[in-house]
Amino acid sequence: MRLWLSLVLLYFSQGAGFGCICGGGTPPCEEYWNAAVVFSGTVARLSPMSIEEKFGERIVSYSKLSATFNVEAVYRGEIEKEVDVITGMSDAACGYRFQIGERYLVYAFVNEQTKRLQTSSCARTRPMSEASADLEFFRGIAQNPAGGRIYGEIADFTRDSAGSIEHKNLVGAKVSITGEGTHIERTSDKEGRYEVAGLRPGQYRIGASFPDYTSTSTKETEVTVHDRGCVHVAVPLQLDGRIMGRVLDSEANGVVHQRIELVPVGWGITPEFTAYSDEDGKYELKGVRPGDYYLGINLSNPPSAESPYVRTYFPDIHERERAPVIHVDRAETLTDRDIYLRTLCKPRLVTGIVLWPDGRPAASASIMISSAEYSWHTNSPPQPDEQGRFSFTVLSGLHSFLWIQAQDSNGRWLNAGKIELQPDGELRPVVAILSQAPPARR
Repeated sequence: MRLWLSLVLLYFSQGAGFGCICGGGTPPCEEYWNAAVVFSGTVARLSPMSIEEKFGERIVSYSKLSATFNVEAVYRGEIEKEVDVITGMSDAACGYRFQIGERYLVYAFVNEQTKRLQTSSCARTRPMSEASADLEFFRGIAQNPAGGRIYGEIADFTRDSAGSIEHKNLVGAKVSITGEGTHIERTSDKEGRYEVAGLRPGQYRIGASFPDYTSTSTKETEVTVHDRGCVHVAVPLQLDGRIMGRVLDSEANGVVHQRIELVPVGWGITPEFTAYSDEDGKYELKGVRPGDYYLGINLSNPPSAESPYVRTYFPDIHERERAPVIHVDRAETLTDRDIYLRTLCKPRLVTGIVLWPDGRPAASASIMISSAEYSWHTNSPPQPDEQGRFSFTVLSGLHSFLWIQAQDSNGRWLNAGKIELQPDGELRPVVAILSQAPPARR
């Protein structure tokens, strides 16, 4: 499979609702060795079908299309003269649009769960009229020089201020290929490309470096090289701006394992870069592109048991309007950006009871918690017990509110309205009466 950033997202085992994202064309010298079976044949029948697959603890059923082929020639693997190949039912499910009576060159893969052959629009499967390069490769496999080949580009994946990537290549980048007892170094050419041939079959790691740049990944790309095969690897790098500092409490002691967020100005609340403080409270954000940012803790997520502090911008500001903007130039390193967490959110017990309008306990009610400060984030505590009673904790410092609802015996949804919890002080027991129906749709 063609590698670009990471492996292509091949969800040809998924149903509609998952977008189909492919990583670009894969050459025959790579796809041939990745496929379990490669053959040519004519589509005899197309049959809708359903396949069940397990995802975690769930069994999910997907609609698929089974294409039955009369096989003409087999170029890789072993199959019968008639074979079924599964594909998605739609373009969104990466389904290949087979037509009855048409001839195709099929690159088929084995589904690990169903053990059946499958292909997709992301594979190199194609009409025989478009397979001349593939057939030429098949005919020349035995005559090709021994050894495998790794090739690709060193790509600049630095985002611009709008979050877009230009996908330009870096000229003169250092490339290292290590594996099977060898270490090879190359320099990307005037088009930002590199190539190493004659490699022994086996496992290899590919890395790259360029002045003022760093990798977008925490580890090097690993690939398998086949004899007389090839692997395309684009190595993504990004400008290496850095921000360093410490996370400190009110007594200037380091605070461990706090998530530091760097949010671009104009991006709302979504962080582009994150890091965690170490045992001494130190942190370092790497690969930061040039731009203006807000720096802080709990900017996008509410306080929690692991981080029980109110939203805090560098250095110890709680409102974005007053927070300083952090400007990062090209590959600039900023130090001493210490963040002080002076306001601790304390746990407070919320207790209460949920009742139907006639006073009976509503044990089936569901409870949702949110806050004015993090309106996009909700949490669902356990349901009430048989007596309709509930208890859970919330953190101080937030303007929290509860939304409690349940479906009655007539199928109507009733709720108790918006129940506000004051940000500080002891909380009174909540008595929630499910007496309000949601507003009618117009």
